[in-house]
Amino acid sequence: KLRYLALKESDIDDANVTDPEIEAYYKDHSNEYEVKERRRARHILLKISEDADEDSIEKIQKKAKTIRDQIENGEDFADLAKENSEDVGSAKNGGELGFFSRGMIEKPFEEAVFSMKEGEVSKPVLTRFGWHIIELEEIEPGRVKPLTEVKESIDTRLKDQKIKNMIWDRANGVYDEIIQLGSFSAYAEQNEIELKTTELFSQKKPPDVIGSDPELLKTLFALNSGELSSLLHIHQGILIAEVLEKKAPYLPSLEDVKEQVKEDFAREKAKELCRLKAQKLLEASKKQGLEAAAKDKGLKIQQTGLFKRTDKTAKGKLPPAVAQVGLSLYQGKACPDEVAESGNIFYVLAFKEKKDADIAGFSAQKDAITKRILEEKQHTLFGDWLKHLRERASIKQVTKI
Repeated sequence: KLRYLALKESDIDDANVTDPEIEAYYKDHSNEYEVKERRRARHILLKISEDADEDSIEKIQKKAKTIRDQIENGEDFADLAKENSEDVGSAKNGGELGFFSRGMIEKPFEEAVFSMKEGEVSKPVLTRFGWHIIELEEIEPGRVKPLTEVKESIDTRLKDQKIKNMIWDRANGVYDEIIQLGSFSAYAEQNEIELKTTELFSQKKPPDVIGSDPELLKTLFALNSGELSSLLHIHQGILIAEVLEKKAPYLPSLEDVKEQVKEDFAREKAKELCRLKAQKLLEASKKQGLEAAAKDKGLKIQQTGLFKRTDKTAKGKLPPAVAQVGLSLYQGKACPDEVAESGNIFYVLAFKEKKDADIAGFSAQKDAITKRILEEKQHTLFGDWLKHLRERASIKQVTKI
C-alpha cells in the first residue's frame, strides 16, 4: 500500500520554445534534414537460376540484348516489361520500381541507375537476381529541407525535451524539500497538497498509476514499510512513493475467496474443454484438411487472405503470436503440431497459399529496413544509458521517515 505523488508531463503548460532555439537546433542538426538524391526507374528482369552454367547465363544475356534493341527501335518499355520481366512484383506495372536513393538497391543496379540520364535505357546489367534492362524515368535532386518545412517538428521535439527536463527538475526540487522537512506528510502539509493512496496490491495487479513495468515494481516491492522511494519513472512522468503498509504473502481462508474460486474453476474447466475440442479438430484437419474437418463438425472456417511477414496481425485477423504460427506453415506442413492459443481463444490453423516475395521490391527496401532497425536499437540503448545515469544521480532515502 502506497502514498504517492505523481508529477505528470501533462501538468507542464509553460514549456515554450522560441524561434532562436528552433533556428539554432536546425543549424546544429542540418544533416538530419538532408534529403538524398532519388531516382525513379523501371526494369525488365530475366532471372538466372543458382545452378546456371556459363552458356545459360550468356543465352539469357543475349535475350536481354534483344529486348533492349526492341526498345531502341521504338517498342514500349512498359509493354515489354509486362511480356518478359520475371520480377512478379513489378512486371504487371510495366517494370515500375518507384523512387530510391543510393544504398537501397543492389550495387551493380545502383551504379547503372546513378550513371544514367533521364529517359536513358541501360545495356543489360548483371546482379545476383539476373540480367536487368533499366530505364531511368526521373531524377529528384538531393536537397536540405528548408526551416519552414521542418519548423513544426523541431518545435515539438524541443518542447518534449523541455517538458522532460522541467518535470525532472521539479521532481528533484520536491524530493529535496521532503528531505529537508523530514517527512512526506510534512511536505504535503507545507504545500497544501493531498497525497494519493493506493489499496493493497500485488505485483500481478498494480494500480494504473504504476503500470506493469517489472523493474519499477521490483524497486517498489523492495522497499519496507515507512520507506520513501527514489525518483521513479512512470509513463510520462515521475513518481515519489512511500510505503504505508506491506504484507507478506499469505493464503486467504476459503470462505473469503469461495466465490472467486468457483469462478476461476468454471473458467479453467471451460478453457480446458475448448482446448480439447480444438485439438480434436486439429487432428482431424491433419488427416482430411481443415475445410472438410470443420464441415463434419458443423463449423465455419475463416481466411486471412495473403499477408506479409511484416504484418504481425494478418491484417488484423489474428493475434501476433498466432500469426507467427501461421507463417511457419507451408505446402509440406499444412497444419501446426499444436493448437495456437491467445488469451482464452484457441486457433486451428491450416496453410492455404503462398506467394513469392517481390525480389526487386525487397532489394530496394532491404538496406532502408536494416538502417531503421539499427536506429531503433541505438535509440533503445541510448535511452537505457540515460536512464542509468539518472538513477545514479537520484537521491535514495533508506531510513524511516
